[in-house]
Amino acid sequence: MRTSHAILLRLRHDAKFDFRKVRVEYVDRGAPGDRSAVLGDQILGLEQGGMQIKSEKGETYIPFHRMRRISYDGQIMWRRAGLRSSISQGWSLGSAEGMQVQGQSSPGQAKGPCQKRSCPKC
Repeated sequence: MRTSHAILLRLRHDAKFDFRKVRVEYVDRGAPGDRSAVLGDQILGLEQGGMQIKSEKGETYIPFHRMRRISYDGQIMWRRAGLRSSISQGWSLGSAEGMQVQGQSSPGQAKGPCQKRSCPKC
């Protein structure tokens, strides 16, 4: 199984991919629904234990264990184990409705997690 770190490194350094099309969703305590997302052009660096991102508060470190999904151009490339599958190949769950993307406003209110590990909405 490929790790989130390995997938992000590939998406960042492989010329076949445009890193600006990457979206990383992560646990963000205090954010609407305790979730946030960042786009590839806001990821400043990838380190052994996490990533450095550009946010409204300045630079923020997000450890890899807080990541929940990595998508590329709308297709889910990796998902945290316990959220149905760890790596998807050729299929997508659709949009992450209610997610707050750093630097962008999202229409509607964010939905909170239902606390069930098997729920496809969480």
